[in-house]
Amino acid sequence: MWQTVLIISAFLLPLPALACQTGNVYTDIECHEKQTRQIQTKMNRAYADLVKLYMYDAHKAFTQSQKLWLQWIKKDCAFESAPYRQSQGAGSGLALASCTHEKYAARLKQLETIIHELRTDKAE
Repeated sequence: MWQTVLIISAFLLPLPALACQTGNVYTDIECHEKQTRQIQTKMNRAYADLVKLYMYDAHKAFTQSQKLWLQWIKKDCAFESAPYRQSQGAGSGLALASCTHEKYAARLKQLETIIHELRTDKAE
């Protein structure tokens, strides 16, 4: 019974959350922070690709959107980790790092999709 619950719950967790589950809170936080930094590097490269496309001033729209998005994730992840701040330990730090990691992974995917669509439009 518990095995079924664990398997089902594993499918409900976002992939970034699964990537950093070591069983040690501090190691997990470190993992999420490292993964987020790697995603930031990929986002910077993707942004450079977006600028090179120079279509529809997409890079300008993205820059404006990114500023707002960064403000949003900071507040949204703080909200998501709020329940964990009531307890002792590093739980709130883990929740914050995990949330940030998940949001960055989703944003990178979104950016890559937009770049792909713009390249497709440009090729036509």
